[in-house]
Amino acid sequence: RDIQTTVEVTLRDVLKGYTATIAIPETVMQNGKRRETVPAREVSVNLPPGVEDGQRLRVPGEGTRNSTNTRVGSLFINVIVAEDRNFKRVGNDLITTVDL
Repeated sequence: RDIQTTVEVTLRDVLKGYTATIAIPETVMQNGKRRETVPAREVSVNLPPGVEDGQRLRVPGEGTRNSTNTRVGSLFINVIVAEDRNFKRVGNDLITTVDL
């Protein structure tokens, strides 16, 4: 199964790149009569410099197994870039207003 999560980053994180630690919760799977608990875990994901607001990143193999234990899903990360009080991002440009 695929897992989806959201990560909020700052403009500074976008500039330099960012390593996000994603908490994957404990999962209980039913496989026929057998019930299996997959323990909670953490995954470190490197977000590349220049990531954009609303961008969706896929990390294959970091989801959970399906009910037949034959396939591992992906982790999908929705990126939100927090507003900055000094700069506005327009494409790859940073815009600011300076009083003269």
